[in-house]
Amino acid sequence: MSFNQKLSIRYKIFIALLVLNLLFLTIMAAINFYQGSKTILETQLNNVRAREATISENFAYETYSLSLKDSALTSHLKEKVFKIANIYNVPIQVYSLKGEWLISSIGKQTPPIAPNLLNKILKSDDNKAIEERKSSVENQKIYQVYETLSIEGKPAYIVSTEHIVDNNLTQNQFKILIKQYILIIIMLMILSVLVAWTISKSITKEINNLAKKFERTNVESLNQPISYKNTDEIKPLVISYNQMLRKLKKQTETLARTEREEAWKDMARQ
Repeated sequence: MSFNQKLSIRYKIFIALLVLNLLFLTIMAAINFYQGSKTILETQLNNVRAREATISENFAYETYSLSLKDSALTSHLKEKVFKIANIYNVPIQVYSLKGEWLISSIGKQTPPIAPNLLNKILKSDDNKAIEERKSSVENQKIYQVYETLSIEGKPAYIVSTEHIVDNNLTQNQFKILIKQYILIIIMLMILSVLVAWTISKSITKEINNLAKKFERTNVESLNQPISYKNTDEIKPLVISYNQMLRKLKKQTETLARTEREEAWKDMARQ
């Protein structure tokens, strides 16, 4: 006898409901975890954008009085770059519109902007591009933001700011997210077990009640059909049983009448 044949209907229903709940919870947890992870990364990037927007506003304010006709424009801009870099504690690089390096707040010359990146910056709607790269420091990544700087309303330079993001914070958020999902899944699993057991028990309870009535079926109980008010899958079984009782009652009555007639015939012969 196979394992499936050994199981009662109650346990089969219980296991089926439990497996369905497990499958549903697993899929929902995976979807929610993906969405939560995506939200955390988007929040991280939005924080970088918000900080960059503040720096851009500061640049616009500091360079408002500068003129393209000023022969010492680059020198004056360099002062502004160092000032803003100290305020926000971020490395700032300034490039020409051709991508050539001009100014660095950390006193270190960097390679020119790659042609594909330069094209991306100048052709974007907001004249901005964000590049993500790994940091040499463990558990850190860097967002490099490039944006054109306008002087007298005309794009004149490309400013690059470097934003370091600590992945430890992101990992901690992931851990909190995982713990929350595990706790929710455990609670839902307990609830699913209780609901599945209750449903399976309620179904098999009706079947057991019918089985007990079937066991008590005899000639004396033919006048006692089963009353079943529910309209579920068990209803046809009850209807069939009551029909069987009526047939048995009719056959019993026919048999009894035949026996009486035979008895009268025997008495008449005597």
